[in-house]
Amino acid sequence: MSVTESNSRSISRLGLGTVQFGLNYGINNTGGQVSYQEVCSILETAAEEGINFLDTSRNYGTSETVLGKAMKETGTDTRFTVSTKLDLDRNFKELSDKQLSKAAEESLEKSLEALKLEQIPLYLLHSYDYYSYRDNLIWHTAREQQEKGRIGKLGISIGQGPHEALSALGDTEVQALQIPYNLFDQRWRQSGFLAAANKADLILISRSAYLQGLLLMDIEKAVQRVPLSRPYKEILNNLAKTWDLSLTELVFRYVMDTREITTTIVGIDSLQQLKENCRLYKRPALNKARIREIEELFSEVPVEVVNPSFWTTVFK
Repeated sequence: MSVTESNSRSISRLGLGTVQFGLNYGINNTGGQVSYQEVCSILETAAEEGINFLDTSRNYGTSETVLGKAMKETGTDTRFTVSTKLDLDRNFKELSDKQLSKAAEESLEKSLEALKLEQIPLYLLHSYDYYSYRDNLIWHTAREQQEKGRIGKLGISIGQGPHEALSALGDTEVQALQIPYNLFDQRWRQSGFLAAANKADLILISRSAYLQGLLLMDIEKAVQRVPLSRPYKEILNNLAKTWDLSLTELVFRYVMDTREITTTIVGIDSLQQLKENCRLYKRPALNKARIREIEELFSEVPVEVVNPSFWTTVFK
């Protein structure tokens, strides 16, 4: 598993998304929340395969608590770089400055306790809104905790698009960014963000390689949930057939072959899925001509398709 240096530990190119460890998540997830014993098996196998990056959040149900317990029980706690996120209640804008700083500190404290760690190796604000609000008050609170040694590297999880990420790149204190990135979502390259990020000294994490399962779904099922996805799903299916690749391999390899990205987290809901991801990771890269064709074919996928926040508000 190829790695990128971060602090004293190398980060594997393939990481594990653990939202399914704490709740039932994803429009294509039929297995529900992963059992605790399965989580332990996943962590042990991931460590054996050279995967050492875990992504979680206060907002992922019991994921942090499950991870903290499972890492200790399996003896893998020293083998993973854990990234978690600062999450606040929805009414955070109603709080005073003092209350807001306290809430941010409490979020970190709860994560440390749940994960059984003295320091969070990589800590992300779970929203650009947290970063920009009230002259960066929440960010400054996190920076104070970083200076106390409770946080390793500090960054932001981007939700709405490249405009947020490009703005964050202007702050030299931002050490990591997490973005939703997949074959359908060409905004990141078209905006110049990937090129800019490649020149910056930061960890770039991508998530949503399968677009919450939409890219792998049967066309009719996908269209029921996201009607505007039909023409792009048809193009994708035809590409996979023409190139004699499974949908999963085509989608997975495109993201993995994006060199600007440090690590890609893929949500895992079974040990078998982890093993399949490891197998796909070892498959040959896509050639440059195919990558260019993909980028041309999906250059105009609308934001209503690539941003899942529209799926529940626009499509019923």
